[in-house]
Amino acid sequence: MKLSLGQKQMSKNAGFSLIELMVAMVLSIILLAGVIDIYINTKQTYNTQEGLSRIQENARFVMGRLTRELSTAGYLGCLGSIDAEGERVINTLGDKTKGYDLESPVIGKEGTGSGSSDEITIIRANGASAVAVSKPLDSKFSGPLTLDFNDPDYSDLKQYDVVTVADCENVATFMITNAPGGDGVIEHATGVTAPKTAQSNVTTDLEHPFGHNDKTPATILVNKAVTYSIGDSAAGTCSAATPGFCALFENGTELVEGVEDLQFEYGVDTNNDTDVDVYRDASAVTTADWAKVVSVRVTIRLNEVSRVPGSASGITSNNPKTYSSVVRLRSRGV
Repeated sequence: MKLSLGQKQMSKNAGFSLIELMVAMVLSIILLAGVIDIYINTKQTYNTQEGLSRIQENARFVMGRLTRELSTAGYLGCLGSIDAEGERVINTLGDKTKGYDLESPVIGKEGTGSGSSDEITIIRANGASAVAVSKPLDSKFSGPLTLDFNDPDYSDLKQYDVVTVADCENVATFMITNAPGGDGVIEHATGVTAPKTAQSNVTTDLEHPFGHNDKTPATILVNKAVTYSIGDSAAGTCSAATPGFCALFENGTELVEGVEDLQFEYGVDTNNDTDVDVYRDASAVTTADWAKVVSVRVTIRLNEVSRVPGSASGITSNNPKTYSSVVRLRSRGV
């Protein structure tokens, strides 16, 4: 039976059957599911790599910061370093525990931070603030010091600053008791108490002829004390369940988010040969032994800062990384 021209045209214009449509839909769904799965896996891989990159970036910053500060702990200017007993350090302050004792350039606290993390205070004279002593100290070593008032750093000196005067033989720490003026005179009297810290000088005797022509040049440097600890970030509360909300703090200012643990061990030179004889936690370092610390072992654990999708509780992907390094205190007996 032959088809007419109209019947042939109708046969060519016929659509897909229901079965063909269903097969096509199933194939499309399978292909779409595959594309979605590839997208999800790619997204997860990207997030993981991004998180790891963030951890590594934060680790480099934290380790760099701590290494830089620790390596200069106890810096004394021209003197360079002191032995473990600190015989050449004079401290006129009534209270040396407020971060101004250069004989003990690092002081640690064990397990006092968030998640039982440690805390450390690093003490040094700030070499960037050095101002030259322009006149010799009086013969009793108790009078005012006269500085080069033309030095651009002189104007930064303020009343109640705790400073260090040092040459290549001795060093002395005291509090400035006057408001430094245009004559360059710096006083270190007794009987003057800083209003904020309650700090004062208990003696005016610096025990060394700083600024005398037959001695090495002397300079004044502002003391610096920096404390590092772990606490709650601005985003939330630091805890074992929310490590993404943990942060490293410097003197109470948040530096890096995602640092969930900070541990220190202190290398103590027990026989005064400038080498480490034993590493101890802060709780095992005696008051006398803080002056004998010559190196610090730093261990940090960081977690990803990015949150798990849909979470606002600070939970991360729980892929923390631990980094450790030993830093030598360059100003200790070398």
